[in-house]
Amino acid sequence: MAIVVFCLLTYRANALFDVTPDETYRMGDWAPFEDGYLIDQTIEHLDGYSLQIIDAEVMTPREYLSAYAKDGATELGIPEDDVPCVLAVTISLHNEGNTDGVVSGYLWRIIPASLNKSYSFDTELFEHVGGVGDTFKVPVGGEATATFAFVRWEDTPYFSRGENIGMRRAAVDDRSFHLTMSMKPVRRIYEFCVS
Repeated sequence: MAIVVFCLLTYRANALFDVTPDETYRMGDWAPFEDGYLIDQTIEHLDGYSLQIIDAEVMTPREYLSAYAKDGATELGIPEDDVPCVLAVTISLHNEGNTDGVVSGYLWRIIPASLNKSYSFDTELFEHVGGVGDTFKVPVGGEATATFAFVRWEDTPYFSRGENIGMRRAAVDDRSFHLTMSMKPVRRIYEFCVS
């Protein structure tokens, strides 16, 4: 009897399993956010927004700031200033008719094809490029293009000496990535490679 009950419960659990469909986009495609969200549907209101990845390259913080900083900054004054630890992704955002939604960079995670790391939005670097914080609003009918900085944080060695104890930006050693745009009701993945 227990085996029959177990089989029925297993069948019921598998029959009711929520399957989220996938949509995959490639570099150069316009991908709509539509009704998708990453964490909370009530906070993320992105209907009308679309995203396009134009280019991606690996840079040092010094190279990134020299190329894109609008405030004259050329370095952060950190040991990683000359380490190729910045994944610089050029993204266009288009707003077709959203009057109150904003795109939140802090929610974005870029995952390499190896699926063993995570690159997050670097607010400290992007502030020198002209961004304020990590949310972006594009006027209705408008389009904005910027090169966003993503980094992978790692712990310093346990027995480090000096002021560099804690987290540091790790070198980018991958070449193929994906940005997850939404998890529900459709999982939207944007795949791209560095140039």
